[in-house]
Amino acid sequence: MRPATLLLISAILFAYYAELMLGGDAFCQAHGLVSAHPSVSSALSSMFLHDPEGYVHVGGNALFLLVFGTLVERSIGSLRFMVLYFAAGLGGAVCHVMVDPSATTPMVGCSGCVFGVMAACAMIYPKTAVFVGVFALCNLIGLFAPELVGLHDVSVGAHVGGFVVGAAMMRVAFLRKMEEA
Repeated sequence: MRPATLLLISAILFAYYAELMLGGDAFCQAHGLVSAHPSVSSALSSMFLHDPEGYVHVGGNALFLLVFGTLVERSIGSLRFMVLYFAAGLGGAVCHVMVDPSATTPMVGCSGCVFGVMAACAMIYPKTAVFVGVFALCNLIGLFAPELVGLHDVSVGAHVGGFVVGAAMMRVAFLRKMEEA
């Protein structure tokens, strides 16, 4: 495991534990991203919070970050990986707000970040592209027909936004740097 990936997973798990100790849903309501009144600080804090009712959300994100993050960080380095992670998360937050601008339910989770990392991984390691592509396709379908892919109560906008930002950053900034090296 790479240092930035380990740091992010540790921070996510610590934040989840703290969230549970500090009120769960109420804590998410106070610090999650609410589309009706978004802020940069709530977009950032929402990347570390997760649904307090389900361990699957935080566990799945941590597992995917472990697998895909380790591969991407090894290829582009820790600093670029952190920039990619947070940019994808912010891109996911912006897309979430654009998809549902009047929502008052807080969005929590690092799925937008993870989807950005997955997009980067598919570009660096083409053998992962089919797996990543299936996830991305399900989310694109979920933007227009969430009932078809079982994505109720999931911020598909955050997933798609994170994926697009991750792919764009890899294409524009990081792949070019890797080719020059």
